[in-house]
Amino acid sequence: PMCNSVEEAQLAVAACRYPPRGCRSVGGSLHALNFDCSPSDYYANASDEVLVVVQIEHIDAVNICDQIMAVKGVDAIFVGPNDLLSSMQKVPQMETDDPEFVAALDKILTTAKRLGVPAGIHVANAEAARRRISEGWQLIAISSELGFMMTAAAQVVSETIGKTSSGLARY
Repeated sequence: PMCNSVEEAQLAVAACRYPPRGCRSVGGSLHALNFDCSPSDYYANASDEVLVVVQIEHIDAVNICDQIMAVKGVDAIFVGPNDLLSSMQKVPQMETDDPEFVAALDKILTTAKRLGVPAGIHVANAEAARRRISEGWQLIAISSELGFMMTAAAQVVSETIGKTSSGLARY
């Protein structure tokens, strides 16, 4: 999260890979979870199986996103709209047509496509997900656990006790 520099991207990649390609701890017996290979095979190959996704969610990162995405070992990028908007001194929200925000997303997506880096974004709902997919975003996170729970709870309340003309549930 909040990867704002080339150095931070390099540190993220190193933290996810075992020596000699990185500095990830070998831990205890993680290799034992892979029943198909010996410990030496596991540590020799595990770094090839790791997906490193850095989050570009600050305007400073947007400004150098081409450099961040060019870091060897960064496999994908992901945008957190709330944090990006906040870093732009704007109200955090999942969706907005604010021209500066739209331009920032366009820069990220255009750069990712040019460099062949899969790009992802967090969205509020299925409608927003379909729109972002049509724009070319490849990794989509829809809502959150809390968002899903709140939507389902509101639906249950509405179905159980109905709505008033103002749209609020009666109690």
